[in-house]
Order: sequence, then C-alpha cells, then structure tokens
Amino acid sequence: MKTIKLLTLLLCASVFAFAQAPELLNYQGVARNASGQPLANQSITLRLVIRHSTATGTQQYRERHNITTNDYGLYNVAIGNGTIEVGTMGAITWGSGAKYLQVQIDPTGGTSYTNLGTKRILSAPYALSGGTQTRITGISPPGCQSISSASTSYTKIADLGTFTKNGTQTFIELCFQSTFRVGSMTASGVYYELRIDNNPTTLGKANLLLREDGINTPGSISGVFTGLNAGTHTVSIWAKKANGNATSVYYDSGCFSDGRSLIVKEMR
Repeated sequence: MKTIKLLTLLLCASVFAFAQAPELLNYQGVARNASGQPLANQSITLRLVIRHSTATGTQQYRERHNITTNDYGLYNVAIGNGTIEVGTMGAITWGSGAKYLQVQIDPTGGTSYTNLGTKRILSAPYALSGGTQTRITGISPPGCQSISSASTSYTKIADLGTFTKNGTQTFIELCFQSTFRVGSMTASGVYYELRIDNNPTTLGKANLLLREDGINTPGSISGVFTGLNAGTHTVSIWAKKANGNATSVYYDSGCFSDGRSLIVKEMR
C-alpha cells in the first residue's frame, strides 16, 4: 500500500455571496508516496474536516471531494463546494475559538482514508469571521391578493414565498415592493406588515401605512429580523385598520406582473 504525504496546506479566502451561494475557501495540496514521488494523474478521494478549538475538537464541518491530481500530484478544491457530511459552512463559528483543518485522503478513490495531518487555520477569512457578508434571494410573490376587510388586529393577506437561511448567527432584511390599495375606508389608515413564519419582527417595524382609499399607491416595506434558525422560512404580508372600517384591502391591486418583488438579504 502506498503511504501518502501531505506536501502543502494552503488556504486562500475567496468568499462569494450571491443568491445563497455558499462560502468558499480555496485549498491546494500535493499527494506524494513514501519515496516522495507525486501521485500523478490519479483519482483520489479527499476529505476535509474543520474542527473547533483543538486539533481533535468537535467537527463543525466535514466534506469530501472526488478529484484527480495533475502531472505533479497537485489538486485544488474549494472548501464549501464538496459533498457535505457534517454541518454547514454557514454554521461554523469562525469568530469564536481556534479552527483546525484536518485532511484525509484515499488514493484509490474510495473511503478508506489515510490521515494526512491537522493544522490550525491561523487567520479566519475576514468575510466569514466578522466582516460584512450578504446573500441575496429574489422572490416573485403572487399577485392580486386581498382580504375583504381589515380588523383592528393583523390579518394575513397572503404568503409571499419562502427562502432558505444558511447561517445560525445571521439576520434577515426584507424589502417588498408593490402597489397597495384599500377600496373603501372610514378608518384613519391601514397598516401593512411583513412577517416571517407568521411572526412580526422584534427589531423595529416592517410596515407601511396607507391613508387614502380608492387609489393604487406604489410603496415598499422593509424590515430586519433577528433570531431565526437556519432552514426554510416563509414570508407573509398582513394588514390591520387603525380604526373605523376598511374593505377590499389589496396589495398588487392592479395585478402588475412586473410591479411586485421581494428581496431577502441574509447578513452578518
């Protein structure tokens, strides 16, 4: 059996954050046999583990790659783009505690791994550990949605769509654009509110106040939501009257297919 040696342990931060694209870290290594000769043009399985606090600490993330070395035994992969076995990149606590990268390899392309060693990642990528990082998702909500009348407490008009939150320590900013209309009201106004999983934001207000009836009024609603778990979430829009009566409470009252949009930003 060939003995594999790890020649290099090189990390370069390259973080992209568009439409839920994962965080990616470039990794490069060279596999050699016991005689120091490179394993050239060989199909191998590479397994990468990110451990917390110590070289034998908890596995916060693990993935594998099936790749082929080049003429010099060199391979290049992007951590975050492999087949995930444990955790998610978004859940790694880069800003808390040391992080170690463990590298394992099977030179036959199987799953009988040889451990190549574990090294501390001396500098966590800025955008992952504490810098600005944003994922943007665009949603096309259903149009021409309404409730027959508003009450003094919020009533759901419609679900606008779903999104996937990748991180556990991130927050969500919503921005919804549409036209709003109340067919008739004696109320002093109607509030429209964005919610996630039917819950209002605990950080400020995500609402719009419409004070005139019978007119298609363009507007936008934005709000910031914190404390959401990673996973799939649903955005909805609700309405309530300030007092009096309000009937035919619409968003996208003109049924404009290009006049409504929902932008979801996940940031840290």
